[in-house]
Amino acid sequence: MKLMFTDMAMLQIKKRIKEEKMFQLKLTYDSDDCGCAVNGISFLQVIEQPNKNDKKLITNFVPTYIEQRHEIFFDEEMKVEFDERSYAFRLSSPQQIINPRLALHIS
Repeated sequence: MKLMFTDMAMLQIKKRIKEEKMFQLKLTYDSDDCGCAVNGISFLQVIEQPNKNDKKLITNFVPTYIEQRHEIFFDEEMKVEFDERSYAFRLSSPQQIINPRLALHIS
């Protein structure tokens, strides 16, 4: 599975983290309180270490992971962009826009 980041998305993520230390990301799918597992929402999460069930994605940015059981909710090739008009990240693939307002959770 591949997740590429545009230059603007990388710049905005670095700005929001505001720390010089190394960080890792996790593409997460949350279906809690969504009624059904297929009605979940995706977001990026800054993590210190991946979990044992996390799988490393092919990326052009920092190490990025996904929980193996959530792979089914995503496409094989995806891209994270930053839209300056809406000031939001967008997760898309050649087939679809997966999340037009992808959140970045920083713990």
